[in-house]
Amino acid sequence: MPGPKVTVKFDNKIFKKYIKEVAQRTKRGSDILKAAAATFGFKDIIDHFKKESGPEGKWKERSTFTQEFYLAIQKGATDPPEGTARGAYRTTNKILQLTGNLRKSFLPTNIKKVNNQSVLMFTKVPYAGGHEFGNKKTNLPERSFMWLSASAMEKMNRMILRLIAGN
Repeated sequence: MPGPKVTVKFDNKIFKKYIKEVAQRTKRGSDILKAAAATFGFKDIIDHFKKESGPEGKWKERSTFTQEFYLAIQKGATDPPEGTARGAYRTTNKILQLTGNLRKSFLPTNIKKVNNQSVLMFTKVPYAGGHEFGNKKTNLPERSFMWLSASAMEKMNRMILRLIAGN
């Protein structure tokens, strides 16, 4: 004797509604990306200053010339450059953090929408590019800080997926 007949009807109205909502959220891609960059991107860049490291590892140490220049300023043998205080020139300072202006210039508000799917993170400090890319003419070594670690990218990806999924 055959058992009771069981039928299951799958209605995809809810699924279609969800997909439509997700599609709407992806139209705001740069807004979502901007939120992720502001939350995790800048925190990661600041961390590069703390760790004094780029994507290839530790930044190159200060040159002997720079260390001696700092020492001469500390001892009063020479004046510090205009606009900087003698006390800022310590040979124990972290690299790229003489005044702290470069590190402090990275703000969550320094993100610009490029188009609907991308954003640009930036600093307004004029000498940032010289440090980021180096300068062969002035013998300034590359000390990259404008990069995202795998950990930051993963956190940003998770946040983006949560925002797109509506969680």
